[in-house]
Amino acid sequence: GGSGDGGGIYADAYTILTIKGGSTISNNTAGRDGGGIYNNGLRLEVDSSTVSDNEADRDAGGIYSWHESKLAVNNSTISNNTSDGKGGGIFIDVGEGNYRDSVDNEIFYSNIFGNQAYQGGGIFNNGALYIYGSTIDSNIAHKEKNSIFFRSGDGGGIYSGNQGQLFVYDSTIINNKADVDGGGIASYRDGGAINIPIPHQYFRILNTLTLGVNYLIDAFTPPEP
Repeated sequence: GGSGDGGGIYADAYTILTIKGGSTISNNTAGRDGGGIYNNGLRLEVDSSTVSDNEADRDAGGIYSWHESKLAVNNSTISNNTSDGKGGGIFIDVGEGNYRDSVDNEIFYSNIFGNQAYQGGGIFNNGALYIYGSTIDSNIAHKEKNSIFFRSGDGGGIYSGNQGQLFVYDSTIINNKADVDGGGIASYRDGGAINIPIPHQYFRILNTLTLGVNYLIDAFTPPEP
């Protein structure tokens, strides 16, 4: 355990970090952000590895990716991580700068399973995120009764915020649960309801199967790519 960021791994400044070859990052605790991994470097690649059973007292039970950092997750499992804030499995945020236009985050052929948070049980996205051939399964967004800092209980599978660009291809979003809105996916701009497309936020779901306990806020038809 620890009182700061990155319970398992902390990467900052100009770091390029690669985790591969069947590695496991598990059973770590962060007193602030990034129970498994905290990344504020240039690039973090998780390949054929597992990030599981980590906890964070704030954001990102599994992986925290911040500012102009680029995150690439390939053929990996992010499971059973818990956050007392946003992003149970993965947390992505471009911060104050407009890095969304220059940093593409990617999740390829991976399993985001059984993670929990108060917003974005599986993934919290506030950047540019491309998901290909992956499964977002059995994640939960809980309602925090005493939260005064952010709206909680939304986006069991994925929460995409007001800086978010979310593209989902050939993936399955299944059996996720939200205590408030968006069991599968919740997408907001400045706390408002879904309105797609809107300035500074782009949202696509292509060839994606959405099953189980999922609820999309306000029924809508995604635009053609």
